[in-house]
Amino acid sequence: MKRFLISLCCSLFMLSACSLRYEQQTSMEDKIPEFLFENVSFERYLSGQKSFLLEAQVLEQYKRTNESYGKNVSFYNWNEDGEVETTGSCDMLGIDPASNIYLLFNNVFVQDIPNELEIKGQHLKWNGNTEQLTTDSLEKVYIKHKDLTLEGSGFSASGISKTFSFTGQVNGVYEDKKED
Repeated sequence: MKRFLISLCCSLFMLSACSLRYEQQTSMEDKIPEFLFENVSFERYLSGQKSFLLEAQVLEQYKRTNESYGKNVSFYNWNEDGEVETTGSCDMLGIDPASNIYLLFNNVFVQDIPNELEIKGQHLKWNGNTEQLTTDSLEKVYIKHKDLTLEGSGFSASGISKTFSFTGQVNGVYEDKKED
């Protein structure tokens, strides 16, 4: 945790120290979290029923931007029938609630249980407005969907259409486990 905070502070210091725009004031509120939670669980309820759970070793929230950053994060999403629909984990998480963007970094794992889909990668971006899960064009992602295992780059998935695609090279294996 100490390394995480030191790294974050050093990065913010280096970025703020390189400005040539002297008229722009930098506030300490931008650099120091308003809240710092350790071993936190955040739960959301809709109509009295749990709909979301986020657990993190460390969770920071910043006052001015309302952004949050987490370390060693796990999350769970329940549907309206009370069944776990999505689970996931990552080493680092960035949340920008103003734009509804979630950045997942390092050892990312996402499981869509109803669609029997597992996604593994190092950097994934979830856009809550468009319900799109994407990576950059060079980032490798590993997919397991029922009997199909794929590895490819330029991944995107739609939560609306329940489809996924790759823009780069793809390798995969299909294993037919049916006896007939």
